[in-house]
Amino acid sequence: MRSFYLILLLLASSFFCKAQTSTKQLAAFPLSVAEQNSLMATWEKKTVLDAKLIDDMEAKGKWIVTSIGQMSYTRDRAKDGKQSLRFRTSIRDTEYLALPGNKTKWGSQMFNINGQAGASSLQLHFDTPQDSSGYNRISFWIYVHPTAKASLLALRAQRSLSC
Repeated sequence: MRSFYLILLLLASSFFCKAQTSTKQLAAFPLSVAEQNSLMATWEKKTVLDAKLIDDMEAKGKWIVTSIGQMSYTRDRAKDGKQSLRFRTSIRDTEYLALPGNKTKWGSQMFNINGQAGASSLQLHFDTPQDSSGYNRISFWIYVHPTAKASLLALRAQRSLSC
């Protein structure tokens, strides 16, 4: 009796599975993308309140580089003007890794909050605080030389408050 119910269950399930696959059309793969509904299309439609050029990269000496990063100016590519800023860094800072304070008591690597084995950055400091309340976006051109390693781009603005 038990095997009869098992056979009946198998027959019923195969019938329902066959009925589902025969009446349902599968969607074409890959799915088509409705570009007009994308986030990029929404951003492009957003009104720009105002524009201000922060740096055209034509004059040297405004930017500073931290840690193992290397900075130079290049005339290979430029959006406007003649040159652009070139920033190079390594994913792994071997000098940072060798420092005694960066090892646990078991000899394994201790990572800091700024990134894996140290972090490098480009910084632009202004002589006076900048009022960005009239702007609703920031944009810049980046030319990337892709590698097999992952990279992270982060923007951080620091405000100085006066009481």
